[in-house]
Parts: sequence; structure tokens; C-alpha cells
Amino acid sequence: MSRRAALALASSIVLSGCATSSSAPPPSASFFAAPPAPSASPTSVQTEPTPVPIGDPHASGATFVTLATRTQDGPAYIQSYLGVYALPDLPPNSSATFDDTPLPSIGYVLFGTVRWTWEGGSRDVQAGEAAATPLFTFHQSNPGSTPTRWYTFFVYGGSRTAFGALRRIVQGPQLPVPQPEGAYTFRLDRVTLEPRGRTAAVTHGGATALVVLDGDVEVRQPDVHDYLGADTGVVIKIGGPMQILNRGPSSARVLEFFYTPDSKPFETPLSASP
Repeated sequence: MSRRAALALASSIVLSGCATSSSAPPPSASFFAAPPAPSASPTSVQTEPTPVPIGDPHASGATFVTLATRTQDGPAYIQSYLGVYALPDLPPNSSATFDDTPLPSIGYVLFGTVRWTWEGGSRDVQAGEAAATPLFTFHQSNPGSTPTRWYTFFVYGGSRTAFGALRRIVQGPQLPVPQPEGAYTFRLDRVTLEPRGRTAAVTHGGATALVVLDGDVEVRQPDVHDYLGADTGVVIKIGGPMQILNRGPSSARVLEFFYTPDSKPFETPLSASP
């Protein structure tokens, strides 16, 4: 398949760290982007938050579904970061003008149909679905009759840099170095919170990135309460206590992206809300 040297998904990564797994080859550094401005504070909910129990660590009115997973033999990079970006919209029956470099990532389609094509294969991902992105250089297109948009949830290496034409949803700080050896699991869950619903208060053995699909939520951490609306997110540090609460009058949906060493417990319940 032709590899176009244009705006590749990760062609603007400045790799100061190197990949430690052959399944995640480092992207080309041919096209560097200027360092981004500091991340803006999460969008605050403008409506009055719905009253919820302040100290209850137990889940209520929350439904979880795991959408996609992928595994890797070791840490993704020596210096690793979690990021979530929105791919440019594709009009009906159109194709991107660039190829995407393989990264340890999971894609989630917000609307439309995304087709990933690589040498020897292809896959269609529908709205509301997620899948691990191909391990090969691939091309994306929209075979449907409506526009398409998708998020990429991924781990990348090097310094915090912009990703060319991609719109940043959230980008986390560098994970601690060195990272644990052994296998890692990437996982994307979708959480639906009914009005007044909440997840359990927990910690995770790996880093977590949250993105709100719709609704108004509060992401509670010790001494930090982020009020988030649709298309905004936050990254939780490894082992950081957290709880998600629906603070709006209708149901809300949140995507949770986990990057977890298999040697650590995935989730540990807490006895109190952060």
C-alpha cells in the first residue's frame, strides 16, 4: 500500500524515548510540530450540579461495558504519555489524504462508519463501537453516506507535543520512569450514568484517561473536583483515587481508557469517596 508522507497520525511526535516493543514502531519524526500551549482547564458545567451523596464510595445507577482491548509485551515507550485526540471529520464516501502510523491505540467512532485499510486487510468500525487500531500503517476512509468522526486513545513516547492537524481532547503528564516490566493491557470502557448515578470510588494499577461523550459529570479526586461536559476529559495518575458522578439532570456517558501493567491490580475499591 502507498505510504503518503503527509499528515500522518503521529508524524509530529518528537520521540525522545524509544519503543520497547516491536508491535509499536516509533512514528516518523520527519514533521515536527511546535510545542502546544498548556492544556486548558476542563470545561465547567454551567448548570447547578445535581445534589449527590458526598461521602458514598459505592456505585449506583452506573452501567459498564468493555468496548475493546489490546495487549503488549512490555511498556509502550521508555517515556510514556496518555493522550486522546479527535481525527478530522471525513465527508461521505471520502478518504483521508494521509496514512496513519501504527501506535498502541484504540479508536472509538462517535458517528458514521470508519474503514481502516492496510496491506492485506481492512476493518469497518461503526458509530458507538471501538477497536484496537491496526499494527500496520493503515489508511482511513468513510464508506458511508453520512460524515464520520472518531477518537484515538493511545500511548505515545517522547515529549508533550502537538499532533499536527488533530484536535486534542486531553493529554496527560509523563508516566513515572522506569515503568514496570512485563505485559500491558490497553482497555476502553464506556460508562453510562443514570441521573444521580455514580461509579464506585477506586484506584487503578495503571494510568487512566476519561472523556465525556455526553452529559455533565464530576470527576472526583483528592482535593480536585473536575466538572466536565461533552468532548472534554482528564487523565488520572497511576494509583490516584477517583470517582465519577453524574451532575446533570439526564444520563451521561463517559469513556475510560486504561493502560495497565498486568503485574498490578486493575482496580481496587476504596472505603470513602475522594
